[in-house]
Amino acid sequence: MNKQDRILHLATLTGFYLLESGGETYRVEDTICRILQNYGMKEVSAFTSPTVIISSCMDDERSYSKVLRVNRSKANLQRIDLLNQLSRDSDKLSVDEFEARLQHIIQQPTYPAWIEIACAGIIALGFTLFFGGKVWDALAAFVIGCFVYALHGVLVKHALNPFVKVAIQSFVIAFLAMVGYKYHIVMDYNLVIISTIMLLVPGLAITNAIKDFLSGDLVSGTTRGFEAFLIAIFVALGSGMALTIWLRLGGRL
Repeated sequence: MNKQDRILHLATLTGFYLLESGGETYRVEDTICRILQNYGMKEVSAFTSPTVIISSCMDDERSYSKVLRVNRSKANLQRIDLLNQLSRDSDKLSVDEFEARLQHIIQQPTYPAWIEIACAGIIALGFTLFFGGKVWDALAAFVIGCFVYALHGVLVKHALNPFVKVAIQSFVIAFLAMVGYKYHIVMDYNLVIISTIMLLVPGLAITNAIKDFLSGDLVSGTTRGFEAFLIAIFVALGSGMALTIWLRLGGRL
């Protein structure tokens, strides 16, 4: 790989990790172009959608292009911040130094699974109290929230459609809330269901869709907005199916 191909590869890879971590498409494009310009490339260009990155540039002799496919994403705001800073510092770094810093950022460990699970439970607990629920309801939401987030970790390891994963989690939330209500652990199952389902609300997708629209990225904005809409539909389908099955089994609301 010659120097120009290497620079383009590193710039596109930085954009790939930004998009994978939940970055907006305009931020990804701006980052790629900034890095390429800082290393002396000409006629730089980048196109980003939620699932693909296409970048190109020229030097005095020929043109170069790179395409990367993005198959998964998980919000990682710390990584986004570090990658943004790396792109701003790229004019002060050699190519080797840039690559070393990029690898260091990517290899940084995330939070342990038990911390993420506990935080999910705390979020569900907090929403229950915020919506006016009782302490027992909040504790039930905490347990269900922890269980559902742990279930999410299991589902991620299987090649399931992301919308199916959301529907399964929503189903489990509603069904466990109804079981708790039957055995008088949950006083207000509506609050427990709503508060725990907040874990599934596509807040990042909605925010990025709005930002993409405002920055003129209509394709990405439409894609992310439709993704958020489908997630909302599958959340409703999952919880609705759980309540329907509960009634068919003789349970009461």
